Amino acid sequence: MHKLNHPRFLIPATMDKGAVYSCIISTVLAFWIQTNVAGFEVWINTNPPAVEFGDSLEVNCSTTCADPSMTVEYKPGIHPNRTNSRDWITDRFPSIQNWDLVVPCSIICLSDNNKLKEEKKVVTVYNPPTEAQVRKTADDWIEGKSQTLSCNAAGNPAPQVSWIKDEQIYFGEKLHIPSVQLRDGGQYVCRVTNEYGSKISSLNAVIMYKPQNTSISVNNKTVSGSPIHVSKGDEVTMTCDTNGNPPATFQWEAPSKGSNDETGPPGVLRISRATSEHHGIYKCRATNKYGTDENEVDIRVKGQTSARRLAAKVLGFTSVAIIAAAVLITMIIYFRNKRKESKKQQE
Repeated sequence: MHKLNHPRFLIPATMDKGAVYSCIISTVLAFWIQTNVAGFEVWINTNPPAVEFGDSLEVNCSTTCADPSMTVEYKPGIHPNRTNSRDWITDRFPSIQNWDLVVPCSIICLSDNNKLKEEKKVVTVYNPPTEAQVRKTADDWIEGKSQTLSCNAAGNPAPQVSWIKDEQIYFGEKLHIPSVQLRDGGQYVCRVTNEYGSKISSLNAVIMYKPQNTSISVNNKTVSGSPIHVSKGDEVTMTCDTNGNPPATFQWEAPSKGSNDETGPPGVLRISRATSEHHGIYKCRATNKYGTDENEVDIRVKGQTSARRLAAKVLGFTSVAIIAAAVLITMIIYFRNKRKESKKQQE
């Protein structure tokens, strides 16, 4: 027996070789027709199937076409290390630096009437979130003004963003505060999370606001609105205090500039010896870059008007005496005139 190259056919030597060969030719033709009808295949394989950002990756494109013209072209800027053969191309990436890696494999099968077949595969590039970045639209947190915080981080899948403030949780990349209040001060924590990990970043908010609740104390006693009485010759220390950020500067406005007035530490006005010059309203004005607030105190110096009061009393008594004397004289004259008239009538 003679064995031909096709594994399925054994041809006896005594047979009519022409007839046998005729049969073999028809069988082979039938085989190739079936192959052409089925077409050819294109495969794209990646190793690993999904890759972490920065790791290595191997991509292979292969085909069943007997005589292919193969093309694998990436978007500009991607240059792998390539090896290839007649029916396959292998690209190696030492470090994946693209989030959207698409492998396009194009085959023109020259042995199949130049038929074109294209396949694409999107490679899953994943990564835990990178460091979260917190930004704000306004440099300062100013009472009454708006402020917006934003938090961003790279990652694949895209990270979910949440905020934590005073044990409350808010979701979204942006946190908008339409009118900043003092209660909005404190720490804001941004958390970015995907299925591969999470990162946090924080920001501390310090509220800037104009002076408010300005108060005055006299000799370490807070003024409640009533006049403050001091004795002549007393030492008087007035202290002005306020709330504000940045810290306020203080300015005193006195009823007169006494020769023994002293300004000490910020907000302090000292009178070493009270005199009549120090009687009146004292105003403290607190100012910073965001506004002004003020308060006042009424200082009364005892004994500073004694002479005037005595003069007034004397004048008052004199006036009363004069008026009384005038009335008395008028009455005396009136009654005298009446008597004279009465005597004349009797005569």
